[in-house]
Amino acid sequence: MSKTQTYSGQVLLRDEWLTYSLVRSPRRRRVAMKITNNGQLEVQAPLDLSPKTIEELLLSEASWLARALTEARGNRQPIHPPVMTGRTLPLLDEQLCLVVAVADSPRIYRSGQELWLHSPSSATEELTSVLNSWYQHQAWLYLPPRLRPFAERLEVRPTKVTVRSQKTRWGSCSIRGTISLNWRLMLLPSVLADYVLAHELCHLRHLDHSPRFWALVSTLIPDYPKRRSALRQASASLPL
Repeated sequence: MSKTQTYSGQVLLRDEWLTYSLVRSPRRRRVAMKITNNGQLEVQAPLDLSPKTIEELLLSEASWLARALTEARGNRQPIHPPVMTGRTLPLLDEQLCLVVAVADSPRIYRSGQELWLHSPSSATEELTSVLNSWYQHQAWLYLPPRLRPFAERLEVRPTKVTVRSQKTRWGSCSIRGTISLNWRLMLLPSVLADYVLAHELCHLRHLDHSPRFWALVSTLIPDYPKRRSALRQASASLPL
């Protein structure tokens, strides 16, 4: 009797790629889907069920999957250090020292290696909101221009580039050619941010994760397996 097989699969769900783990077993007679404790989709299927059939089943449950994943991931509340003077925050390859001060209205600006945050409130939620807005602005300034050299090498051009506050992904490329980037890329070392940019641009040539896609990624980022692994680890320790 054949043994249980475990794979990693992907399906294009509502213009975004969803990664899932696929467990195929000779003992299973029907498909079952569940959301794991870490907010990931696990699909259990019979051994002889074709990948195409599994993908069709996932697409037929698109609404349920979207709701279930959003709920599961929304229940995971990351614990961040308090927003206070002396805290260090990354900005790509730099480290900025936060200085919090009382003021009549919210304001944030950088002075050398210090990031000054003025606010009338000392509530963590309000201070974090001001910080998030500042980082999102930095992302708009940095990320779209940083895409250009990679796009030129690939001879591709996205139809649109957006910077968003995605909760579950670093970036995405839609079937319409829109590239969406997470502003939290600015909290990563530049080598990891570059990997995400190159990854999404390669989807303009191959809207899948086939061997051809990864071969194309390797032309831009030869050590992409190493960066991909480091990116997974970084996801669990973001400061914001």
